[in-house]
Amino acid sequence: MTEINWQWKQFKQLSVYELHDVLKLRQEVFVIEQNCIYPDIDKLDKTAWHLLGYMQEDLNAYLRLYLDSNESGLVQLGRILTSQKIRGSGVGKRLVIEGL
Repeated sequence: MTEINWQWKQFKQLSVYELHDVLKLRQEVFVIEQNCIYPDIDKLDKTAWHLLGYMQEDLNAYLRLYLDSNESGLVQLGRILTSQKIRGSGVGKRLVIEGL
């Protein structure tokens, strides 16, 4: 099974390099692959916890966890993605399990 270095970070803990990796991967998956034209960067990023899944030096899995906006106290997972090159390997399932 592929070794993944999982890292939970708040927005302010992300280095500029990690933030670059996150935004690049989100752009590749949502904008280029899925042709979703919407503002990917939003106010939720600053208050969310970010789960980064690195395989060696490459970010290959990502999600963010944030409080539900209706003040219910519930949390939501969003922006859940894996890089195209590792899809079908089971990393997406592992990402969601780690997120939960």
